[in-house]
Amino acid sequence: MSTLRAFEDQRHLRRVVLPARPRVAAASPRQDTPPSPLQDRLPPRRAPSRLGARGLLGALALSLGLQAQQDPAVVPVGGAAAAAVGVLFARGFDDDPEGQSGLAAVVAAARLEQGRRAGGELLASGLRVGGDYAIVFAVVAPGRLSEAVAFARAASGDGEALEDDALRLAIARAALAADDAEFLFPGDVLMTRARQRLGKGAPFARPPAGTARECSALTPAALRVALASPAPARFAALGAVGPEWEQALRGLPGGAAPCPARGQATCSARWGQRAMTEDVSLRADSPYLGAAFAAPGPPARAAFAVAVEVARARALRRFELRGRELFARAPLVRWSWLEADPIAMFYRRGEDPVQVLPGERGRAPIAAEVQATRGELEALLQDLRDRAPTEAELASARAALRRRLGLPTAGEATPWAAEPATYPGRVQLLLLRAHHDVDVRRVERVTGPEVADALAEALQPARASWHAIRPRARDGLGYRRR
Repeated sequence: MSTLRAFEDQRHLRRVVLPARPRVAAASPRQDTPPSPLQDRLPPRRAPSRLGARGLLGALALSLGLQAQQDPAVVPVGGAAAAAVGVLFARGFDDDPEGQSGLAAVVAAARLEQGRRAGGELLASGLRVGGDYAIVFAVVAPGRLSEAVAFARAASGDGEALEDDALRLAIARAALAADDAEFLFPGDVLMTRARQRLGKGAPFARPPAGTARECSALTPAALRVALASPAPARFAALGAVGPEWEQALRGLPGGAAPCPARGQATCSARWGQRAMTEDVSLRADSPYLGAAFAAPGPPARAAFAVAVEVARARALRRFELRGRELFARAPLVRWSWLEADPIAMFYRRGEDPVQVLPGERGRAPIAAEVQATRGELEALLQDLRDRAPTEAELASARAALRRRLGLPTAGEATPWAAEPATYPGRVQLLLLRAHHDVDVRRVERVTGPEVADALAEALQPARASWHAIRPRARDGLGYRRR
């Protein structure tokens, strides 16, 4: 990876780029147009008899949290100060061919660059790549339909061909991001070990952002072949949008074709191993531990989502969040219904080291701190298995999921509508809810016993896969005995 470190100033795949621009004035949505539908498209033979009710059906479907099976999905938001357009391609890291792990990120970066060149002045643009999808998006000022359509058209395969240097830069950036996830960030390193163990034989038994070595070996010629290969696409727009946006996006390549929901991946090995993997980090000053568990499949994900929120709240009350965990990509609990993650991971960072003065004794070695940190995680997991969630915990968990995964009804004004910087996350939410068949209404029907059973079943001690990162030993540093 030494040759790639020449791009150190462009280390990561940037998901959002916000150029310096004056604040966009809020634009009032048109009141004389019906809300754009977000529903299952009607077959052509029945379209004439149902066309008059499409606006009503669209508002009803959106308010119920339903997702379209065919694109585009257009959601007008009251008081919107901008409009966001997104394109989801149903190919991600888990779909990369053997020997080309990381190709999905490079292809997405190339599509984003094509869209940027065609879109002209954009308020923001970026990308997001997961196991079974890649999203490119852009934010435009109100009334800039032509720029949004030009971006989406170019990104979906009708853009200008990129020169070799642009493709090599995309390859280098993706390889550096994969290298960071595979070797640098403790949370991603631990997740890599868990994926290799619990996902053995499955497509996701690779690092979460691809393999740096294979990614760096990609060539512009191989990338052009991948760009020319058609992939199922899903389009969406929200904000200051109207019916004309739906018509324009539907006319794009693949805009009316079905894009089936995915997110079916589950672990091939649901039982962990007693031996704990250990890696040595030259950068970390405290140990990081992770306990990984196989997450349930789609039918049980609503109950598991509530269970994870309960676990996250208890972990925050029990542990001191020292801040470095977030920079290390090691939150206390890592699992997302929206991402359809096949693995749930519980992280804990050890205490900060202390200076050992000359002649001072009694400080604990690294091995003792590793065991103490593991004991903290085991106590949390035991509490989650044994203590049923209270009604207050359940209500708080449901509310958190509604806030995180909910969308406004058609034309409804929301506080975030006045800030364009919030639009990238919202358009990604709209696309991923449909792609992974996430129906937020299901959490209201989840009962306390179902959540307790989900925790007890998923977090069985025999199903835990333990992984650790140890800092290298340093003279003059030790840990508090506990």
